[in-house]
Amino acid sequence: MPGRDGYMLFNAIKADPHLRSIPFVFLSSTVWSEKDQIKGLGLGAMRFLLRPIEPQVLLKEIAACLKGG
Repeated sequence: MPGRDGYMLFNAIKADPHLRSIPFVFLSSTVWSEKDQIKGLGLGAMRFLLRPIEPQVLLKEIAACLKGG
């Protein structure tokens, strides 16, 4: 996302009344600092996951988010 970041995307999604109820998960290919992870979760993201991640673990995380947890 040249010139943009995941926080900008998150804010745009949460500002849209049609999308704001969709659970949001940050999935990063770079190792972001704990401060960045706390920021993402503090904004209201359900999870902040780092790649690489095993496919089955990712599916379990998404399933948990869809169940509300």
